Amino acid sequence: MNDTSPAQLPAYYCLPRPELTQLVAARGLRILEVGCAAGAMGAALLEKGAAEVVGLDIFEPALALARTRLSAAHRVDLNGLPELPYPDGHFDLMTFADVLEHLVNPAAVLRHLSRWLSRDGKLLLSLPNIRHESVVLPLLVEGQWEYADSGILDRTHLRFFTRKGMLRMLDEAGFEGVGKIAGSQTATPVYVQKAAELVKALGGDAAKFIEECNVVQFITFAARKGAEARDGDRAPQVAAPASAPVAPAPGADPWAGSRAQRVLLAPDVGSPEDRWAAVLPRLAEQLSGKAAVTLGLALPLEHVQKPPQPVQALPSTLDLDLLLTEQPSSLAGWETLLRGAGVLVLTGARPEIADLATRMGVVIHDAAADPKLCPAPVAPSAEAARFPA
Repeated sequence: MNDTSPAQLPAYYCLPRPELTQLVAARGLRILEVGCAAGAMGAALLEKGAAEVVGLDIFEPALALARTRLSAAHRVDLNGLPELPYPDGHFDLMTFADVLEHLVNPAAVLRHLSRWLSRDGKLLLSLPNIRHESVVLPLLVEGQWEYADSGILDRTHLRFFTRKGMLRMLDEAGFEGVGKIAGSQTATPVYVQKAAELVKALGGDAAKFIEECNVVQFITFAARKGAEARDGDRAPQVAAPASAPVAPAPGADPWAGSRAQRVLLAPDVGSPEDRWAAVLPRLAEQLSGKAAVTLGLALPLEHVQKPPQPVQALPSTLDLDLLLTEQPSSLAGWETLLRGAGVLVLTGARPEIADLATRMGVVIHDAAADPKLCPAPVAPSAEAARFPA
Protein backbone atom coordinates (compact mmCIF):
# COMPACT_ATOMS: atom_id res chain seq x y z
CA MET A 1 0.00 0.00 0.00
CA ASN A 2 1.30 3.45 -0.87
CA ASP A 3 0.93 5.72 2.17
CA THR A 4 2.20 8.89 0.50
CA SER A 5 0.03 11.88 1.44
CA PRO A 6 -0.60 14.90 -0.82
CA ALA A 7 1.69 17.01 1.38
CA GLN A 8 4.56 14.62 0.58
CA LEU A 9 4.27 14.95 -3.18
CA PRO A 10 7.33 16.31 -5.02
CA ALA A 11 6.78 19.85 -6.28
CA TYR A 12 6.93 18.84 -9.95
CA TYR A 13 3.56 17.08 -9.52
CA CYS A 14 2.06 20.45 -8.63
CA LEU A 15 3.36 22.82 -11.33
CA PRO A 16 0.53 24.96 -12.78
CA ARG A 17 2.22 25.24 -16.21
CA PRO A 18 1.44 28.91 -16.95
CA GLU A 19 3.25 28.62 -20.30
CA LEU A 20 0.38 26.33 -21.36
CA THR A 21 -2.62 27.78 -19.53
CA GLN A 22 -1.95 31.26 -20.93
CA LEU A 23 -2.63 29.85 -24.40
CA VAL A 24 -6.12 28.58 -23.60
CA ALA A 25 -9.28 30.69 -23.90
CA ALA A 26 -10.82 28.45 -21.25
CA ARG A 27 -14.16 30.09 -20.55
CA GLY A 28 -17.01 27.63 -21.05
CA LEU A 29 -14.79 24.75 -22.24
CA ARG A 30 -15.02 21.14 -21.09
CA ILE A 31 -11.40 20.02 -20.74
CA LEU A 32 -9.78 16.62 -20.28
CA GLU A 33 -6.38 16.97 -18.60
CA VAL A 34 -4.52 13.80 -19.54
CA GLY A 35 -1.73 13.19 -17.05
CA CYS A 36 -3.18 15.63 -14.55
CA ALA A 37 -0.78 14.81 -11.66
CA ALA A 38 -2.04 16.83 -8.65
CA GLY A 39 -4.36 18.97 -10.80
CA ALA A 40 -2.55 22.31 -10.54
CA MET A 41 -2.85 23.11 -14.24
CA GLY A 42 -6.49 22.06 -14.38
CA ALA A 43 -7.26 24.19 -11.34
CA ALA A 44 -5.74 27.19 -13.15
CA LEU A 45 -7.99 26.50 -16.15
CA LEU A 46 -11.04 26.36 -13.90
CA GLU A 47 -10.00 29.74 -12.47
CA LYS A 48 -9.96 31.02 -16.06
CA GLY A 49 -13.59 30.01 -16.50
CA ALA A 50 -13.51 26.44 -17.82
CA ALA A 51 -16.90 24.79 -17.36
CA GLU A 52 -15.36 21.42 -16.44
CA VAL A 53 -11.88 19.97 -16.06
CA VAL A 54 -11.55 16.19 -15.72
CA GLY A 55 -8.18 14.67 -14.88
CA LEU A 56 -6.65 11.31 -15.82
CA ASP A 57 -3.55 9.87 -14.16
CA ILE A 58 -2.14 6.60 -12.87
CA PHE A 59 -0.44 7.90 -9.70
CA GLU A 60 -2.98 7.66 -6.90
CA PRO A 61 -1.23 9.94 -4.34
CA ALA A 62 -1.33 12.82 -6.85
CA LEU A 63 -4.90 11.98 -7.84
CA ALA A 64 -5.98 12.30 -4.21
CA LEU A 65 -5.12 15.99 -4.39
CA ALA A 66 -6.38 16.41 -7.97
CA ARG A 67 -9.85 15.25 -6.87
CA THR A 68 -10.03 18.22 -4.50
CA ARG A 69 -9.14 20.67 -7.28
CA LEU A 70 -10.81 19.39 -10.45
CA SER A 71 -14.36 18.56 -11.49
CA ALA A 72 -13.37 14.88 -11.39
CA ALA A 73 -10.20 12.79 -11.59
CA HIS A 74 -9.89 9.12 -12.60
CA ARG A 75 -7.12 6.58 -12.14
CA VAL A 76 -6.39 4.96 -15.53
CA ASP A 77 -3.58 3.21 -17.36
CA LEU A 78 -3.47 5.01 -20.69
CA ASN A 79 -1.48 2.21 -22.30
CA GLY A 80 -4.51 -0.03 -21.75
CA LEU A 81 -6.74 2.32 -23.83
CA PRO A 82 -9.30 2.76 -21.03
CA GLU A 83 -13.00 3.49 -21.40
CA LEU A 84 -14.12 6.84 -19.99
CA PRO A 85 -17.47 7.47 -18.25
CA TYR A 86 -18.43 10.30 -20.61
CA PRO A 87 -20.46 10.48 -23.83
CA ASP A 88 -18.68 10.59 -27.17
CA GLY A 89 -17.55 14.10 -28.15
CA HIS A 90 -17.88 15.40 -24.59
CA PHE A 91 -14.66 17.43 -24.36
CA ASP A 92 -13.72 20.61 -26.23
CA LEU A 93 -10.02 20.42 -25.35
CA MET A 94 -7.61 17.69 -24.26
CA THR A 95 -4.27 18.62 -22.73
CA PHE A 96 -1.15 16.45 -22.71
CA ALA A 97 1.52 18.27 -20.70
CA ASP A 98 4.65 16.11 -20.96
CA VAL A 99 2.63 12.89 -21.09
CA LEU A 100 2.92 11.25 -24.50
CA GLU A 101 6.64 10.50 -24.16
CA HIS A 102 5.79 8.18 -21.25
CA LEU A 103 3.47 5.96 -23.32
CA VAL A 104 4.17 2.77 -25.23
CA ASN A 105 2.16 3.87 -28.28
CA PRO A 106 1.22 7.57 -28.01
CA ALA A 107 -0.45 7.70 -31.43
CA ALA A 108 -2.75 4.83 -30.45
CA VAL A 109 -3.70 6.61 -27.22
CA LEU A 110 -4.53 9.80 -29.14
CA ARG A 111 -6.67 7.86 -31.61
CA HIS A 112 -8.48 6.14 -28.75
CA LEU A 113 -9.17 9.32 -26.75
CA SER A 114 -10.33 11.20 -29.86
CA ARG A 115 -13.64 9.39 -29.42
CA TRP A 116 -14.39 11.74 -26.50
CA LEU A 117 -13.21 14.89 -28.31
CA SER A 118 -15.83 17.09 -29.94
CA ARG A 119 -15.81 17.29 -33.74
CA ASP A 120 -14.00 20.64 -33.76
CA GLY A 121 -12.14 20.06 -30.49
CA LYS A 122 -8.43 20.65 -29.98
CA LEU A 123 -5.44 18.98 -28.39
CA LEU A 124 -2.83 21.02 -26.52
CA LEU A 125 0.42 19.18 -25.97
CA SER A 126 3.97 19.75 -24.88
CA LEU A 127 6.76 17.31 -25.68
CA PRO A 128 10.47 17.34 -24.78
CA ASN A 129 12.80 17.86 -27.73
CA ILE A 130 15.46 15.18 -28.11
CA ARG A 131 17.29 17.43 -30.60
CA HIS A 132 18.19 19.89 -27.82
CA GLU A 133 21.90 20.72 -27.81
CA SER A 134 22.31 19.39 -24.25
CA VAL A 135 21.46 15.93 -25.65
CA VAL A 136 22.80 15.78 -29.20
CA LEU A 137 26.16 17.48 -28.68
CA PRO A 138 27.32 15.35 -25.70
CA LEU A 139 26.17 12.30 -27.70
CA LEU A 140 28.10 13.42 -30.78
CA VAL A 141 31.28 14.56 -29.03
CA GLU A 142 31.56 12.25 -26.02
CA GLY A 143 29.19 9.39 -26.78
CA GLN A 144 27.26 10.42 -23.67
CA TRP A 145 23.60 9.52 -23.17
CA GLU A 146 22.79 9.69 -19.47
CA TYR A 147 19.30 9.19 -18.12
CA ALA A 148 18.13 11.35 -15.22
CA ASP A 149 15.24 11.57 -12.78
CA SER A 150 13.63 14.35 -14.82
CA GLY A 151 14.21 16.49 -17.91
CA ILE A 152 14.60 15.54 -21.56
CA LEU A 153 16.30 12.23 -20.69
CA ASP A 154 13.93 11.35 -17.88
CA ARG A 155 14.48 7.65 -17.21
CA THR A 156 10.71 7.03 -17.45
CA HIS A 157 10.49 8.28 -21.06
CA LEU A 158 9.65 5.53 -23.52
CA ARG A 159 9.45 7.66 -26.66
CA PHE A 160 11.60 10.55 -27.90
CA PHE A 161 10.51 13.31 -30.26
CA THR A 162 11.95 15.90 -32.60
CA ARG A 163 9.74 18.49 -34.25
CA LYS A 164 9.30 16.24 -37.29
CA GLY A 165 8.67 13.22 -35.09
CA MET A 166 5.98 15.04 -33.16
CA LEU A 167 4.16 16.04 -36.36
CA ARG A 168 4.47 12.49 -37.72
CA MET A 169 2.99 11.06 -34.52
CA LEU A 170 0.05 13.49 -34.75
CA ASP A 171 -0.48 12.51 -38.39
CA GLU A 172 -0.55 8.82 -37.47
CA ALA A 173 -3.22 9.60 -34.88
CA GLY A 174 -5.37 11.53 -37.39
CA PHE A 175 -4.42 15.02 -36.21
CA GLU A 176 -2.45 17.96 -37.53
CA GLY A 177 -0.82 20.97 -35.92
CA VAL A 178 -2.82 24.22 -35.66
CA GLY A 179 -0.94 27.52 -35.82
CA LYS A 180 2.72 27.97 -35.03
CA ILE A 181 4.67 25.54 -32.87
CA ALA A 182 6.01 27.25 -29.77
CA GLY A 183 9.31 26.41 -28.14
CA SER A 184 10.15 26.57 -24.45
CA GLN A 185 13.72 27.68 -24.99
CA THR A 186 17.13 27.97 -23.39
CA ALA A 187 19.98 30.28 -24.35
CA THR A 188 22.01 29.16 -27.39
CA PRO A 189 25.66 28.36 -26.55
CA VAL A 190 28.30 29.78 -28.87
CA TYR A 191 29.54 26.32 -29.88
CA VAL A 192 26.18 25.51 -31.49
CA GLN A 193 27.33 27.54 -34.53
CA LYS A 194 30.18 25.08 -35.10
CA ALA A 195 27.75 22.18 -34.89
CA ALA A 196 25.51 23.96 -37.39
CA GLU A 197 28.43 24.19 -39.81
CA LEU A 198 28.80 20.42 -39.56
CA VAL A 199 25.08 19.96 -40.19
CA LYS A 200 25.39 22.10 -43.32
CA ALA A 201 28.47 20.23 -44.52
CA LEU A 202 26.52 16.97 -44.26
CA GLY A 203 23.66 18.35 -46.35
CA GLY A 204 21.36 19.41 -43.53
CA ASP A 205 19.57 22.67 -42.82
CA ALA A 206 21.89 24.63 -40.51
CA ALA A 207 19.34 27.37 -39.83
CA LYS A 208 16.69 24.83 -38.82
CA PHE A 209 19.20 23.10 -36.54
CA ILE A 210 20.02 26.36 -34.78
CA GLU A 211 16.32 27.17 -34.48
CA GLU A 212 15.46 23.82 -32.90
CA CYS A 213 18.51 22.87 -30.83
CA ASN A 214 17.73 25.32 -28.01
CA VAL A 215 14.09 24.20 -27.69
CA VAL A 216 13.55 22.17 -24.53
CA GLN A 217 9.87 21.51 -25.20
CA PHE A 218 7.66 21.86 -28.24
CA ILE A 219 4.19 23.25 -27.52
CA THR A 220 1.39 23.07 -30.06
CA PHE A 221 -2.34 22.86 -30.57
CA ALA A 222 -3.64 20.12 -32.85
CA ALA A 223 -6.98 19.37 -34.48
CA ARG A 224 -8.41 16.56 -36.56
CA LYS A 225 -7.04 16.59 -40.07
CA GLY A 226 -8.92 19.10 -42.18
CA ALA A 227 -10.77 20.65 -39.24
CA GLU A 228 -11.00 24.42 -39.10
CA ALA A 229 -9.63 26.23 -36.04
CA ARG A 230 -12.24 27.15 -33.45
CA ASP A 231 -12.93 30.88 -33.38
CA GLY A 232 -11.31 32.46 -30.34
CA ASP A 233 -8.61 29.80 -29.83
CA ARG A 234 -5.12 31.15 -29.45
CA ALA A 235 -2.46 29.20 -31.28
CA PRO A 236 0.86 29.30 -29.42
CA GLN A 237 3.27 31.89 -30.72
CA VAL A 238 7.00 31.36 -31.02
CA ALA A 239 8.31 33.50 -28.20
CA ALA A 240 10.97 33.06 -25.56
CA PRO A 241 9.34 32.56 -22.14
CA ALA A 242 11.08 32.97 -18.79
CA SER A 243 13.29 29.97 -19.52
CA ALA A 244 15.01 31.96 -22.30
CA PRO A 245 15.59 35.45 -20.86
CA VAL A 246 18.72 36.12 -22.90
CA ALA A 247 16.97 36.47 -26.23
CA PRO A 248 13.24 37.11 -25.77
CA ALA A 249 10.94 37.93 -28.63
CA PRO A 250 10.32 41.66 -28.99
CA GLY A 251 7.79 42.76 -26.39
CA ALA A 252 7.53 39.28 -24.82
CA ASP A 253 6.69 39.04 -21.13
CA PRO A 254 8.82 36.32 -19.50
CA TRP A 255 6.29 36.11 -16.66
CA ALA A 256 3.29 35.68 -18.99
CA GLY A 257 0.59 33.58 -17.37
CA SER A 258 1.98 34.12 -13.87
CA ARG A 259 0.04 35.42 -10.87
CA ALA A 260 -0.10 39.12 -10.08
CA GLN A 261 2.62 39.11 -7.41
CA ARG A 262 5.99 37.95 -8.78
CA VAL A 263 8.87 37.14 -6.42
CA LEU A 264 12.21 36.11 -7.95
CA LEU A 265 14.70 34.02 -5.96
CA ALA A 266 18.19 34.30 -7.48
CA PRO A 267 20.57 31.88 -5.74
CA ASP A 268 24.26 31.47 -6.48
CA VAL A 269 24.05 27.67 -6.60
CA GLY A 270 27.78 27.19 -7.09
CA SER A 271 28.74 29.17 -4.01
CA PRO A 272 29.17 27.21 -0.74
CA GLU A 273 28.21 30.37 1.18
CA ASP A 274 24.86 30.63 -0.58
CA ARG A 275 22.02 29.42 1.66
CA TRP A 276 19.26 29.15 -0.92
CA ALA A 277 18.41 25.51 -0.08
CA ALA A 278 17.57 26.52 3.50
CA VAL A 279 15.78 29.70 2.45
CA LEU A 280 13.55 28.21 -0.27
CA PRO A 281 11.09 26.22 1.90
CA ARG A 282 10.81 29.06 4.42
CA LEU A 283 10.24 31.61 1.68
CA ALA A 284 7.62 29.44 -0.04
CA GLU A 285 5.79 28.91 3.24
CA GLN A 286 5.90 32.64 4.02
CA LEU A 287 4.43 33.53 0.62
CA SER A 288 1.85 30.72 0.50
CA GLY A 289 -1.73 31.88 0.79
CA LYS A 290 -0.92 35.53 1.46
CA ALA A 291 -1.45 36.77 -2.09
CA ALA A 292 -1.76 35.55 -5.67
CA VAL A 293 1.97 34.81 -5.87
CA THR A 294 4.29 33.26 -8.43
CA LEU A 295 7.69 32.35 -6.99
CA GLY A 296 10.30 32.34 -9.75
CA LEU A 297 13.49 30.38 -9.16
CA ALA A 298 16.44 31.15 -11.47
CA LEU A 299 18.64 28.05 -11.60
CA PRO A 300 21.34 26.60 -13.87
CA LEU A 301 19.90 24.69 -16.82
CA GLU A 302 20.71 21.26 -15.38
CA HIS A 303 18.64 22.08 -12.29
CA VAL A 304 15.72 23.33 -14.39
CA GLN A 305 15.70 20.04 -16.31
CA LYS A 306 16.28 18.00 -13.15
CA PRO A 307 14.93 19.93 -10.14
CA PRO A 308 17.20 19.53 -7.11
CA GLN A 309 16.05 18.03 -3.84
CA PRO A 310 15.09 21.34 -2.15
CA VAL A 311 12.65 22.03 -5.02
CA GLN A 312 11.22 18.51 -5.12
CA ALA A 313 10.74 18.55 -1.35
CA LEU A 314 8.39 21.55 -1.38
CA PRO A 315 4.97 20.40 -0.10
CA SER A 316 2.16 20.28 -2.64
CA THR A 317 -0.21 22.09 -0.27
CA LEU A 318 1.53 25.44 -0.76
CA ASP A 319 -0.79 28.03 -2.29
CA LEU A 320 1.56 29.60 -4.84
CA ASP A 321 2.83 29.01 -8.35
CA LEU A 322 6.41 27.84 -8.83
CA LEU A 323 8.22 28.95 -11.99
CA LEU A 324 11.60 27.32 -12.71
CA THR A 325 13.67 29.28 -15.22
CA GLU A 326 17.21 29.07 -16.57
CA GLN A 327 19.53 31.48 -14.80
CA PRO A 328 20.57 34.23 -17.26
CA SER A 329 24.20 34.35 -18.33
CA SER A 330 24.30 38.11 -18.92
CA LEU A 331 23.01 41.31 -17.34
CA ALA A 332 20.77 41.78 -20.37
CA GLY A 333 19.15 38.46 -19.54
CA TRP A 334 18.73 39.45 -15.90
CA GLU A 335 17.12 42.71 -16.99
CA THR A 336 14.54 40.76 -18.99
CA LEU A 337 13.77 38.50 -16.05
CA LEU A 338 13.68 41.30 -13.47
CA ARG A 339 11.37 43.45 -15.59
CA GLY A 340 8.30 41.54 -14.44
CA ALA A 341 9.39 40.89 -10.86
CA GLY A 342 8.17 42.91 -7.90
CA VAL A 343 10.65 41.53 -5.36
CA LEU A 344 14.14 40.07 -5.81
CA VAL A 345 15.29 37.71 -3.06
CA LEU A 346 19.05 37.30 -2.72
CA THR A 347 20.55 34.44 -0.70
CA GLY A 348 24.16 35.33 -1.31
CA ALA A 349 26.42 38.08 -2.55
CA ARG A 350 25.19 39.09 -6.04
CA PRO A 351 26.18 42.80 -6.19
CA GLU A 352 25.83 43.18 -9.96
CA ILE A 353 22.29 41.80 -9.93
CA ALA A 354 21.39 43.84 -6.85
CA ASP A 355 22.66 47.02 -8.54
CA LEU A 356 20.63 46.25 -11.67
CA ALA A 357 17.49 45.55 -9.63
CA THR A 358 17.93 48.81 -7.73
CA ARG A 359 18.23 50.79 -10.95
CA MET A 360 15.08 49.09 -12.27
CA GLY A 361 13.11 49.86 -9.12
CA VAL A 362 12.75 46.21 -8.06
CA VAL A 363 12.53 45.75 -4.28
CA ILE A 364 15.46 43.73 -2.90
CA HIS A 365 15.00 41.35 0.00
CA ASP A 366 18.20 40.18 1.70
CA ALA A 367 17.38 36.69 2.96
CA ALA A 368 20.51 36.58 5.11
CA ALA A 369 19.17 39.55 7.07
CA ASP A 370 15.78 37.94 7.68
CA PRO A 371 15.74 35.57 10.67
CA LYS A 372 12.47 34.06 9.43
CA LEU A 373 14.18 32.93 6.23
CA CYS A 374 17.79 32.26 7.18
CA PRO A 375 18.44 30.08 10.24
CA ALA A 376 21.80 31.71 10.98
CA PRO A 377 21.56 35.34 9.78
CA VAL A 378 24.59 37.45 9.07
CA ALA A 379 24.89 41.23 9.27
CA PRO A 380 22.35 42.72 6.82
CA SER A 381 23.64 44.19 3.59
CA ALA A 382 20.34 45.91 2.80
CA GLU A 383 17.10 46.68 4.55
CA ALA A 384 14.72 43.71 4.34
CA ALA A 385 11.66 44.31 2.20
CA ARG A 386 8.12 43.35 3.07
CA PHE A 387 6.49 40.60 1.03
CA PRO A 388 2.95 40.89 -0.37
CA ALA A 389 0.42 40.80 2.45
